[in-house]
Amino acid sequence: MVEQSASRGRVRRGYFRVLAAAGITMIVGCATLTDGERTTFGTVLGGVVGAVVGDRVGDSRLVTIAGGAAGALIGNRIANYLNERDEEMMADSTRRTVRTGEDSNWSNDGSGNAGSSRVVGESRKEGSAEVPVRKDRVDQVPPLKLVGEEHVATTHVRIRGGPGTNYEILGSLNEGDASHVIGKVRGEPWYFTGENGVGDGFVHADFLQVASSEQVASTQTSSDGSSANAEVVEAPVEQECRTVEQMVILENGEERTDQVTACRTAEGWALADTSAA
Repeated sequence: MVEQSASRGRVRRGYFRVLAAAGITMIVGCATLTDGERTTFGTVLGGVVGAVVGDRVGDSRLVTIAGGAAGALIGNRIANYLNERDEEMMADSTRRTVRTGEDSNWSNDGSGNAGSSRVVGESRKEGSAEVPVRKDRVDQVPPLKLVGEEHVATTHVRIRGGPGTNYEILGSLNEGDASHVIGKVRGEPWYFTGENGVGDGFVHADFLQVASSEQVASTQTSSDGSSANAEVVEAPVEQECRTVEQMVILENGEERTDQVTACRTAEGWALADTSAA
């Protein structure tokens, strides 16, 4: 195949929403987990069919199960102490902490309440995921460490049909072009990237970096029909999870805490469903 003359351009990707539409679920083995790990891990995509909502606030992105309301990101034990604005600020803080791993604080002068979020646990789970790919471009999907984030090219770089320079050149990205990274090939410096919800090529990791909120906002939506030749394949995956402790200090000085857990998916960070643990 001859290298495509046009690059992907500044395209805002479909973020793998086809995963929800197609009812694709991730299978994660729990046989070796402790009871506590099962409680914080739960299932990530099992109940997500038709209910994945991408929620972006500031520089944070988090996908939530069964709706995108702020309350979905807040532990039940502290939710009753918060008003609507408190919930928004706590949810924003939680998103930021989940995505960056850094502590985050907030305060609401209106209610007199303040709060914080911090990572109190991290884990990695192995399993498998069914991934839509363009079979005319990608023969097979190697084992992946899921990423689920928008990246931008730092220079002109080629898109290839596999994780190596010996694979066919399928196209290219120019400096500043956006590409959604589904996952990183395990043990190799290559990203598996997607467009319009479908995996369609590999880009060397040295030439992509995580997009800033400004870069994400400046991208434009485009569709080239790349999902037309999509076929679902199963690939081994590694998934990173973070448990976040949420604390609120009420106006009267009382403190309340709770925890939520989120895990990386092909689309982004997803709130783990702990009810079925």
